[in-house]
Amino acid sequence: MFVLDTSAVINLLGTAAAPRLLRGLATPCLVEERVISELKYHPIPGKNLIAELEQLQAAALLTRARMSDAAYEVFVGLAAVSGVGGLGIGESAAIAVAQDMSGVVVLDDRKARRKAQAAFPTLRIASSTQVFLDGAAGAKMPDTELYDLFRAAQASACMGVLRDDKPLIAHLKLFD
Repeated sequence: MFVLDTSAVINLLGTAAAPRLLRGLATPCLVEERVISELKYHPIPGKNLIAELEQLQAAALLTRARMSDAAYEVFVGLAAVSGVGGLGIGESAAIAVAQDMSGVVVLDDRKARRKAQAAFPTLRIASSTQVFLDGAAGAKMPDTELYDLFRAAQASACMGVLRDDKPLIAHLKLFD
């Protein structure tokens, strides 16, 4: 199961093709309530954030969850409320739930990825780029469509691509 942090949700919504990408995944996606509470608006102007999230949930493409008590303890230890150097609410919630449920946390922030790996060496970590690639492969999207999805997410959600992920999408020539 993929456990999405706030930026991963924003990036997916920014493609304007979240249902198709999520359908293409071989694994379910979960979003913790605190991540959802961080979402304030849809990255694409004129789109309704709440309506799209509800549609994704109704189609069983996205599951909304509340963290367990054990995950909450991890969350508090990671979150900025625990002091200087802490992580954001969404990142902390996603890491805590993924650790608790043996899921794969989807993080794009280097600091969050570094802290998650240091605190939980066996935790699997993915990026929005990897989720896009997995979803596109499962949906049998041609590279031209995948290119358009990345461009849309970059334009509307300000999606960045991690340095380590750039070789995975070099064939799309996004950075030429």
